[in-house]
Amino acid sequence: MLDACRNNPIKGENRGKIKGLASIDAPAGSLVMYSTKAGDVASDGSGKNSPFTTAFLQHITTPGLDVNLLPSKVTQTVMELTNDKQVPDSYVQITQSFTFVPAYTQEELDQIKKQQQSELSELQIKEAELNLQNQKEDDEMALKQAEIDALEQEIADMKNNTGGETDLDKMIEIIEQKEQQKIELEVMRKKAEEERIIREKEIADMKQQKFDENIAKYNKIANSEFGQDMKVTAWNSVLRNLGLTEGIVAVGDENALYMKFFDIPTQFIDQRDGKTYKVVAIENQVWMAENLAYKPNSGTYWAYDNDQSNVAKYGYLYDWETAKDVCPDGYHLPTDDEWKELETELGMTQIEADDTGYRGTNQGEQLKSETGWSSNGNGTNESGFNAFAGGYRYTFGSFGNVGSLGNWWSATPNGSSNAWYRRLYYGNARVKRTNYDRAYGFSVRCLRN
Repeated sequence: MLDACRNNPIKGENRGKIKGLASIDAPAGSLVMYSTKAGDVASDGSGKNSPFTTAFLQHITTPGLDVNLLPSKVTQTVMELTNDKQVPDSYVQITQSFTFVPAYTQEELDQIKKQQQSELSELQIKEAELNLQNQKEDDEMALKQAEIDALEQEIADMKNNTGGETDLDKMIEIIEQKEQQKIELEVMRKKAEEERIIREKEIADMKQQKFDENIAKYNKIANSEFGQDMKVTAWNSVLRNLGLTEGIVAVGDENALYMKFFDIPTQFIDQRDGKTYKVVAIENQVWMAENLAYKPNSGTYWAYDNDQSNVAKYGYLYDWETAKDVCPDGYHLPTDDEWKELETELGMTQIEADDTGYRGTNQGEQLKSETGWSSNGNGTNESGFNAFAGGYRYTFGSFGNVGSLGNWWSATPNGSSNAWYRRLYYGNARVKRTNYDRAYGFSVRCLRN
């Protein structure tokens, strides 16, 4: 196996630019592979290994792959990795079947499939049980409501019977029955809701555990210098283990996988005003990827500079009392601890997260948008959070620092008049944690419940 440009190796230590190196015939019983065809050069690639070595290590470990098929598999992968610019060459003179890694026996394949199916079926059974129990409870409550409706009809009939005789005891009996049925229905609803929350949490915990276990195993492989060439295979295994189709999520995109596995839409429509927000998963949190731009019926809020044209990009600025309850159903204003969780997921240490002022390393850069920040103070938006510098409103009524910084409330108070918030600044790659007067107008980012 020669992974090199096909030129004269005596020309120097580095891969040369002179094309050449004549082809040879493979002796009987041997396999000769070149990383590129005669008269061409080979790519080093951008990773730890070249495209040829990457492809070779990937396929040589495939269980049951006959050595006679190895060259074609490697060639196909190298061409994919180099956009058809590099085509390996091979000479095969092997007369017997041979595999570097023995094929799985049917029993082993059945066991692997059974294990994957059992893990999935456990979740599916739990979800089916949840749906059945929910339906049973809905039916029972519908029956109870029908009984109440029947009593309502009897009461209506009595009200209309103005000219005839009415049994007062009968009226009392109906009223008491209705009161009792109402109490029983309310008890049923409360109990059903409590039990549904418990069952849904159990399923959510099972799914979270399954997701975390698979991601942990994948990262152990992907982060090892010896596992780089197995990343694609490992990722496809994760997708299968989670009951997803291979290729549905890009290799290594854990956040997109989280959204897909937990069936979370990439957009959220606020039913209050019909506005659509982008949504992003950052590890195990799901954030709106835009500032909130909802006009509540009560509370205190402003468009920057009192100019409505600023709302589309920056959202509204809310005082803290309004911000606490302004997020739509299913979302909430994140607490100080939930902001810390976001920061540690992006690489900040817990000690740094618990500190005040600007902390961490480049977490602010990961959160900031790629455009819109003053003096080229843009971020990388690696997190997908896409934070713009929306400025803020002072307590005395003026506005400041749009394009330079952004402030976002947390739901956590500090003392009787302040609350914790986060600040991103064009001239700093870190995240500031501090507290300030609740009457200021800051931006709001909503976190999924």
